[in-house]
Amino acid sequence: MRQPRILLVSVVLCLGILQCDIGHRSPYNFTSPSYLRTTSGVMPVDEVWSGEILLTGDILIPFGVTLAIEPGTVVRFTARSDDQHWDGEFDPADRSTYGAVMISMLVYGTVIAQGTADAPILMISTAVSPDTMDWGGFEIFESGAVSLEQVVFKNSYQGFYFHSRSS
Repeated sequence: MRQPRILLVSVVLCLGILQCDIGHRSPYNFTSPSYLRTTSGVMPVDEVWSGEILLTGDILIPFGVTLAIEPGTVVRFTARSDDQHWDGEFDPADRSTYGAVMISMLVYGTVIAQGTADAPILMISTAVSPDTMDWGGFEIFESGAVSLEQVVFKNSYQGFYFHSRSS
């Protein structure tokens, strides 16, 4: 008689745990472009970003590809961590580690970020206590074009860096 009760109690507990888990849902819907999306690497085709975007590593926009960022979008750069570069540790005393751990947007194509006064676009760090060394910024190469309006950059190391050929 004791074993069936233990089995019954175990089943009830398991169902209760499953019910709790089923009832708990993430506030983010990963299939909807209006919620959090995680990305890094090469962007192979034109994209439109909206909602919340999490960059976990450098993002490269190649020549011929356009990234459009809609008003109100929040682009979060993972602080001092770049999954496209290096797994080492950041050392503030060693300037050679800076670029390897700071995410940058490498623009060979086109970025159009048109925020509004009521819905600016935010480019920010994920750090709890943000610092100017949290993410790199935009690196714009000769073929790259960037059009920004009502975009707020916070906690980037360089904001913009323009690459050009020397004569």
